[in-house]
This record gives sequence, structure tokens and C-alpha cells, in this order.
Amino acid sequence: MHACMRAPTAAETSIIPVVAGETTLLRIINAAMNAELFVSLAGHKMTVVAADAMYTKPFETTVVLVGPGQTTDVLVTANARTKHFSVLTPAARAASRAPPRGDLRRPSP
Repeated sequence: MHACMRAPTAAETSIIPVVAGETTLLRIINAAMNAELFVSLAGHKMTVVAADAMYTKPFETTVVLVGPGQTTDVLVTANARTKHFSVLTPAARAASRAPPRGDLRRPSP
């Protein structure tokens, strides 16, 4: 996913394949210099397991804040209720008109 000054097209949307019931490790990286990144996954909770390559006591959350130049590792278990769900990244600052966008999707049988 990447931030840009316009809404991303379908071709620019990152697709991450997942399997219902399986747990996936996502490393969230904020490559920005001066902007915080808020990340949530529609309809799912995340378990934070590391921050900046340092293991942390796992905790469950619905939103992760990643500071500039930082990383956060989260575990996500895809539920079977939906075939795909959006990675939501609301802009932390008014100057960011179009937040990055992505989807986690289960493959069709």
C-alpha cells in the first residue's frame, strides 16, 4: 500500500491473500517522514506482537498507530464471514487527501 495525493485505482490497491481460519502475520511499515499511520482491518481484531523488531507482550486491538519510520507486527485471523475485507488507513493529517488502501482476500474455491 502506498499513500498518494489522489484516491488509488483498483490496479494500485494491494491485495493480500488470506485463508479463513488461518492466522497471518502482517508487518506494517510507516515509510513516511512526518506523518503517523493509523491502520485497522474491517471486521477484524489484530494482535500486536512486535514493535520496531522488538517482541512485545501480545495485546489485541482494532487500530494500530505506527509512527514515522516505525514498524509494527500484527497477527490477524481471517474470519469466514466475508470473502474480502479492507485495510483501513484514515489520514492522520488533513494534508493527506487520499489514504493508502488495500484488501485482504480469501481465494475463490
